[in-house]
Amino acid sequence: MDIKQDLFKIMEQINGENTILATNTSSLSVTKIASGLRHPERCAGLHF
Repeated sequence: MDIKQDLFKIMEQINGENTILATNTSSLSVTKIASGLRHPERCAGLHF
């Protein structure tokens, strides 16, 4: 979980403010991943 949260923090910094950060809906909580972001509303789960 820590690695994915760190990655999403970096992705949030280098991408534009209109970028949606998506993660697969695996066993990791999307809410928990988003909790470390400045804009958690930009994080989404993607099920395929």
